[in-house]
Amino acid sequence: MSVEQIVAVEGGSPVPATINFYYEIEKLFNSVSIRTAYRAKMTKDQQGESQLDDIQLTSQERSIFLEFLEMVTFDVFGELFKITESVKEPIFFNINYTPLSPAVAVLCCGAKILDNENYSLNILQNLDKKIENCLRYGTLREWAISTSQLEDAKINEAQYKEYIRKVKNLSFELRKPLMT
Repeated sequence: MSVEQIVAVEGGSPVPATINFYYEIEKLFNSVSIRTAYRAKMTKDQQGESQLDDIQLTSQERSIFLEFLEMVTFDVFGELFKITESVKEPIFFNINYTPLSPAVAVLCCGAKILDNENYSLNILQNLDKKIENCLRYGTLREWAISTSQLEDAKINEAQYKEYIRKVKNLSFELRKPLMT
């Protein structure tokens, strides 16, 4: 699970309780790379050759992947913040994040929202996976556009929009206490 609850800090410089969503950039890169490799393997030219060189995202394209992922990260969490309440410096990208467990820093993207403590753990886990899929499909969409795979871009855009819709619906549960 890529979501954790951070308790409030009382005292001189109080910090509110937050819910932190964080996604390892390396895991997202591997997921997108594997998906593009399978797609490239299935795409043949006129001679029947797979299009691995033209379609697969490789480590040589990591910089453009990071650019796409950063754009999508801000888009996804911008949508989430329309429903929930954010905190100071809510969105982060390409930073070393140290989760509570295991306490090992990893390069991540993600966001922090105010923890209103009115939700079930099931909602958080479900929301976490939907956000991860938004990041994945949004990045795949941008990669497909950049490689002129416009039909794939449309498919990934449809998936992205469907997951954004689900994120909005689930994140409504996180806002309930603010509406009472």
